[in-house]
Amino acid sequence: MTTEIKSKVTDGAKQAAPWRKGIPWGIVLAEGVLLVAVGLFLIFAQDAARRLLGQILAIVIGVTGGIQLYGALRAKQEGQLGQLNTIRGAVGLGAGALVLVLFIFNLMTLQTGRIILGLGAVAFGAIGIYLIYLTRDSGIRIGPAISNGFWVLFGILLLLAAIGGTMLASISEAINVVLLLGGAFLIIWAFVIKGSKKSTPVN
Repeated sequence: MTTEIKSKVTDGAKQAAPWRKGIPWGIVLAEGVLLVAVGLFLIFAQDAARRLLGQILAIVIGVTGGIQLYGALRAKQEGQLGQLNTIRGAVGLGAGALVLVLFIFNLMTLQTGRIILGLGAVAFGAIGIYLIYLTRDSGIRIGPAISNGFWVLFGILLLLAAIGGTMLASISEAINVVLLLGGAFLIIWAFVIKGSKKSTPVN
């Protein structure tokens, strides 16, 4: 791959990535507030949260995927990179919405819900990690790396739980910490974007 082609690929990945510098600060803020709200719920309503953990995280991945999909469609990024961002958003939104709909209408077992959400979380996080890999020349961003790693790990644990594993119950506190720290990071970063006045509309 020539230097020119490599540069074009990297620039395209930066534009397509959901954490790119030009992303509207309000989207980043909304993601941060959502994560913090869920984290606080897990703290102050632990019994209810543990019973509803799957539904809560279905909402989180669904909303996060919806935000990603909205940003990707607005960006109108062409080629494979644009497709990856669109697919990632659709996977998150689709997995979350499917689990919630099936739960509301009582059309699935707990095991089925774990499998659907687990596969969705693994795919959502894995695509995000791949996008980070494409932008590695500009430096690895710790926040997105942690966030996507969390989704992959959570998805794997859900799949293990679906086949008889017992690890899921033991990670509720870790999930809580990750949600709070990740949400706080995104909220701070949103105001950094706003204050820098470097955020540009997505064309």
